[in-house]
Amino acid sequence: MRLGLKYLFSCLVLFAWCFAAPVKAKEVKACLNSHCTKIDSDTFEKSKTKNTQKKKTAEKTKSKSTKKPKEEIKKVTEEEVKEESEEEIKKPEIPQPKTSKKTPISQKLWQGITSSDLEILKKTTLAIEHKNYDEALRLANEMKSHHADDKKSSLAESLIDVIFWNKFSDKIDPKKVSFSDISRFAIDNPFYPNIENLHKNVERVAIANEIPYNASEQYFKSNPAETKDSKIYLLNSKISALTRGKLSEEEKEKERKIIQELLVKIWVKENFTASEEQSFLEKYRNQLNEIDHINRIKRLLWDNKSEDAERIMGFVEEDYQKLFRAVNELEKNPPKHLDKLYHSVPWKLRLDELLTHRRILWYRAKDKIDDVIDLMLDLPKDSQFPEKWWSLRRLYGREMIKQKKYKQAYKLISEHNLPKNSSDFWEAEWTSGWIALRFLDKPKDGYSHFANLYRNVSQPVTLSRAAYWLGMAAEASGNRDQAIEWYKTGTKYPIFFYGQLAIHKHRVIDPLGAKNDIILPKDPEITAADFSEISKSRAARAAFLLSVTGDKSSSTKIFEWIVNNAKTDGQISVIMQLVNEIGDRQLDARISRIAAKRNVFFIKDKFQIVKEISDDEYAPLVHAIVKQESGFAPTAVSQVGAIGFMQLMPGTAKLVAKELGVSYNKTKLATDIHYNVRLGSFYIKKLINRFNGSEMLAIAAYNAGPNAVQRWINEFYDPRQEQDIDKVVDWIELITYSETRNYVQRIMENLIVYKYLMSRSNYDSVQ
Repeated sequence: MRLGLKYLFSCLVLFAWCFAAPVKAKEVKACLNSHCTKIDSDTFEKSKTKNTQKKKTAEKTKSKSTKKPKEEIKKVTEEEVKEESEEEIKKPEIPQPKTSKKTPISQKLWQGITSSDLEILKKTTLAIEHKNYDEALRLANEMKSHHADDKKSSLAESLIDVIFWNKFSDKIDPKKVSFSDISRFAIDNPFYPNIENLHKNVERVAIANEIPYNASEQYFKSNPAETKDSKIYLLNSKISALTRGKLSEEEKEKERKIIQELLVKIWVKENFTASEEQSFLEKYRNQLNEIDHINRIKRLLWDNKSEDAERIMGFVEEDYQKLFRAVNELEKNPPKHLDKLYHSVPWKLRLDELLTHRRILWYRAKDKIDDVIDLMLDLPKDSQFPEKWWSLRRLYGREMIKQKKYKQAYKLISEHNLPKNSSDFWEAEWTSGWIALRFLDKPKDGYSHFANLYRNVSQPVTLSRAAYWLGMAAEASGNRDQAIEWYKTGTKYPIFFYGQLAIHKHRVIDPLGAKNDIILPKDPEITAADFSEISKSRAARAAFLLSVTGDKSSSTKIFEWIVNNAKTDGQISVIMQLVNEIGDRQLDARISRIAAKRNVFFIKDKFQIVKEISDDEYAPLVHAIVKQESGFAPTAVSQVGAIGFMQLMPGTAKLVAKELGVSYNKTKLATDIHYNVRLGSFYIKKLINRFNGSEMLAIAAYNAGPNAVQRWINEFYDPRQEQDIDKVVDWIELITYSETRNYVQRIMENLIVYKYLMSRSNYDSVQ
């Protein structure tokens, strides 16, 4: 690894020091001055020496104790165990979290499940599958009667709820269902998966039974209508209520405006069949104007529904008809030459953003990038459909960065006009600030974007990013005090990549004011109120019950909902204990990641250290990869087919097995941790060697492939040549694939924690 990346990793290693005992400022300075020419040679040399001594001791005493691997982690034959143990280099046991026989958390929360309950659950599940809901309810009540004397909450009550969830979400005869019953269930149980099916049925019941608005108002205020039919029902109900209600003139006028807004919204946003459209227009056409029709046609053409748009083309003036027909032609029958079609549009409408969008797609298909950029630079700042433009803005904005045309890049990205609740808002604002600060030398503009980001996000990973870059922008503006405050804010998130960088920056800019010791976050404390809240939680009972019945998908989604909506960290801690009891590693990994988004961590349980990963130089890196890739679930299989602990693609695993001289066995990739780790470890080490010792580049290559990484080096610069840590961070952010940018940062943040935890004494001291 050359100097630039040595420097980055040495700086990040400092954060591992932060997690240990207090670090003297002079030790930090000495490490920075020497650039820590080998990552392990300074900070971890002592622990490395200790590990070597432990290996020797372990080899002498290897026959004294041998731990069996957990059954759910590794299932292999005795012959395979013997064969692998002969091949494996002996190493000391890495301490595992201590376990003891305790009362399961579920039995502390609720009534326990007996063997007879399990039989009832099997029969009930079968009855639900056959849509025999009456029989399912009979069985659930039978289970409930078995626990009549138990004062704890009954899981049978949740079973009844699960039955009604299935019943109310199924195909129903709306006239045979009580609106009061189904709407109350929907309000009380918002956590169930596919809840939209239940909401649609509530709406069907309201329409079929002609429920008056005053009876349905409470439901629709908390659950906005989802279907076109229910929106029209609400419109008609409001009109009826207006004519019958005793309102003042001022109140009537206010209600009329609400009704008109709803009417226009339905017409512009909803899709109609030809007959539905005719019926709607017969009733409401006189209340719609040409602008409403223009907006509807535009929306339909944006959504590529040209036939629907054609039906109402006669409702708008001829100039707009020419515009819309040109747009439609570009979509359905792109001409060889654009000029004639473009000039068929009246000049006053030639800058319409819908036409511009179609022209851009035409130029893009012809690979005329300069024409694409010229058109995009002239886009209006107040786009009606900013989400439709964002993918193009991001694509060509980054293309402009690659071409070092930073002003154009900034204009394309910063004029995104995305709403603050858009999932793309954070990326648009951060990228705008990054370009302004790092490429245009405009720290004040950068600060403005980063501040806008910080104000409008809530997840700790993004808050740490925003705080770090606010510190960078303030420092570049010469505002040292402001920079210190933002770096201090960033240090509140020490598990995240930018939080770790903020710790380093804070120490560099304020060595006397920075704290000398920062510890890993502790497991949140559980109060009696937290325990009571989860005990009473309908969602928690349902999630646990569904896990018992084998509905893993529904159980996972409800657990996610609970963690996302938990009021305290202690409630999340109770849920994690419940998930641990279930014993599903993939569920555990998934819920841990959701908890991390709430800045809640369980270090000793979730940053696992497993004996199948050799205790050598790259053990922390391999652990970091496993945590991100599979969450320590041995049988994990990704959507693209990556398998097991280290999520190896079968093709890659086959090539690696050949290089290692071992037989390739696809089944073992998902069942044998040692086999999967052996192949994955070899592959990551091979990538490290390919990139001259650069772990960062190897991490990127593990995700995107080595050819992609080499291409980015050629397109941007070689980060191994950089002595400035900020340039190395920039290189990570320049990575073309957003998935790989995120992957590198997640692995690197895990790596820092593991470099600390891989010392036995440190691991034992956590918590």
